[in-house]
This record gives sequence, C-alpha cells and structure tokens, in this order.
Amino acid sequence: MAASPKSFEDAIQNGVKRAVKTLKNVEGVWIANQKCVIKNGKIAEYRVNLR
Repeated sequence: MAASPKSFEDAIQNGVKRAVKTLKNVEGVWIANQKCVIKNGKIAEYRVNLR
C-alpha cells in the first residue's frame, strides 16, 4: 500500500519508488485497489494497493 495527500498518481509514484528499492527487475505495477480517506468532508489522503 502507498499513500499521498496530493493524488492517486502521487501515491502510485511513492509506491513504485519504495518497490524498486527492495525488489529487483520491476517492470510494471498493477493497481489492485484505490481508496480515499475523508476527514471533515474533504479528501485527506489517497491510497493505492499495488501488486
């Protein structure tokens, strides 16, 4: 799982950055799930599950 307060795209970028540090030969990712955390009626965080 990766998260960002900015956007889904930023959350994906964060997840890819973390994945390539620990995994070898990463050639692609599959976005398994997307979710927004809502606080005070506004989006507070974008979350993605990558595989």
